[in-house]
Amino acid sequence: SSSSAVYPRSFKYTVGKHAEQFMGYDQHDSQEFATYLLDALHEDTNRITKKPYIEKPEQGEDEPDDVAAEKAWRLHLQREDSRVLENF
Repeated sequence: SSSSAVYPRSFKYTVGKHAEQFMGYDQHDSQEFATYLLDALHEDTNRITKKPYIEKPEQGEDEPDDVAAEKAWRLHLQREDSRVLENF
């Protein structure tokens, strides 16, 4: 059995090569970093390769919030589908 470790310094350097706001040793907001990382992982693993154009639905005046939310979520899933989305 082989095991390997990812060292934080190497990981941060690699992320910094792709997102220059994380280069160097300046202090960064951990939430901003987590958001960037999850978004990048989502985009790279999105199962939808040809995203259809979808207009943002407007909530009807008498439409309940839960119905409008369900409709918006179904439309969202036509463009976005990844393990990141499933878990977060």
